[in-house]
Amino acid sequence: MEQCLMHLLFPQWQGAGDLPALAQGARRLAQLAPDILWQEVPLTASEGLTVQDGIVGRAPLLRQFEAVLDLLVVQQPTQLFTLGGDCAVELAPIAALNMHYGPELTLVWLDAHGDLNTPVSSPSGTFHGMPLRHLLGEGDPEVVKPCHPLCAPRKWFWPACVSLIHPNRHTWTPKAGSLYRRRL
Repeated sequence: MEQCLMHLLFPQWQGAGDLPALAQGARRLAQLAPDILWQEVPLTASEGLTVQDGIVGRAPLLRQFEAVLDLLVVQQPTQLFTLGGDCAVELAPIAALNMHYGPELTLVWLDAHGDLNTPVSSPSGTFHGMPLRHLLGEGDPEVVKPCHPLCAPRKWFWPACVSLIHPNRHTWTPKAGSLYRRRL
């Protein structure tokens, strides 16, 4: 199989709430690597970040998630480097790579938090705290559906997860295997 590396610039900011400066920050970081051909995902117009089904900015987030998935299905990268704005930009790239690699995909999740909220359990409703839970098959059905096949929990590693913020400590346990979680 021929290796295809894609450099994806996804300056999404809506997953963190009303922080459009995150998009500018992502673009500035991309400018630090002028020799890289970045494929930028166009952002959808935000008609205001309303809360829908427990998610702040759900409508633009869903449109952008679908746009990235469509792009990755067409391009079919075997390797992907994503530079993004908020902490939810990894949802579509990981879902696409999981579609490509299936059970062979192993993911190292480097984040200080578990990102295991659902729209029901999230204290803020911001999606940047929800992507891993959705990739594991729980949360907003419209987000979970395109993530199939779901990622197997036994293939995820959290080498630096500092904390599972309340309420995740009480509402989530791995369904298959276990996650490696070690504080550094």
